[in-house]
Amino acid sequence: CFSYLVQAGSLTYDSLLASLPLAAHIEAILHANNVRDIDEDRANGVKTFSAFIGARASFWMYALLILGPFAAVIKQAWSHSMLAALPLLVGPTALRLVRDFRGSLSRMPM
Repeated sequence: CFSYLVQAGSLTYDSLLASLPLAAHIEAILHANNVRDIDEDRANGVKTFSAFIGARASFWMYALLILGPFAAVIKQAWSHSMLAALPLLVGPTALRLVRDFRGSLSRMPM
């Protein structure tokens, strides 16, 4: 999004929209790290979104951040080209990430 801004000199709605799926996956990484530290953050008075919403809602947030961008892929493939559907090949890996994240929550002391 900001690379487009620097190169084109202006920010467009389309460039912002195109950057959201990648931004969601990046946020999923940061969110997973915050979830791991919920107990420690609460004990030290650190306020994070994960600590605020709790482990259960954090799982659903993570699932949305990982799986949500695939909706954008399906929309692009449907409206433009089936080649845009290539990212769906990593869908099983994304599902495994979500399943592993859920399993790790049950092993975390909360």
